[in-house]
Amino acid sequence: MNTTYIMYNDMIISPLCIMPFSVKDFLYNPTCYTEPLLANINDLLRMYVQLNIMLTRALFGFIAQYWFPALYVAVILSMLGTLVNFIIQADNEEPLTILESEIAQYIYSNSSTGCTARMIYQHLYGFHENREVNMEEVTRALETLKKRGIAISVQSTLWLTTGK
Repeated sequence: MNTTYIMYNDMIISPLCIMPFSVKDFLYNPTCYTEPLLANINDLLRMYVQLNIMLTRALFGFIAQYWFPALYVAVILSMLGTLVNFIIQADNEEPLTILESEIAQYIYSNSSTGCTARMIYQHLYGFHENREVNMEEVTRALETLKKRGIAISVQSTLWLTTGK
């Protein structure tokens, strides 16, 4: 047994822990092993807290010294870039042709009911004085308007039925 009890008539001296570890000693006298462990854990916890405080101060110092100025510069540059883009407004799109603008006006005037390429073709009958508009020109003009977001192609028709 690793613990030693010295007993006299009127007094008991606390046990003395001697290595190596023994399960029997641990079961009968756990304070012999837990007291040094708790003392070391307390010191380790204190060192851990001090290390965290030191690293937090270093991190905030690093952020204050380097990142905040970098963030200020990034925000100012993004605002200037947005302002320059707003001022320049690089509009590279070609203007609509006369046929495309006529088709766009017809689409807007019939926006509540909708229109098809065939309806547009029939509407444009006699549009040009010297020549007729063919269906291929109408289709190409509609593709151009669709790319610009003026015309929306719908693939199906909604059929409304009445009944019970």
